[in-house]
Amino acid sequence: MSFAFATCERRRALEFLKKLYPSSVVEDTDASVKDLLDIIEADEIRVCDPDCHGGQIIQSGNWNDTTHKRATAALKKSGLAFA
Repeated sequence: MSFAFATCERRRALEFLKKLYPSSVVEDTDASVKDLLDIIEADEIRVCDPDCHGGQIIQSGNWNDTTHKRATAALKKSGLAFA
């Protein structure tokens, strides 16, 4: 068993994403990460604390058949990508 410090709370997820991309504009707007934050807030995925886990996004309790496709599209739209 492993534990991850991850959040589905919108404000905290935005803070984590800003830490992951310090040289990028990361805001809760249509042009940035709003779509991704919507998926996170629905608890389909969670963002891990970058201080503990690097740049991980993990599946969460409400994961469904469309989550991966929508999350990938949201990341692409935002201009951010995970290595």
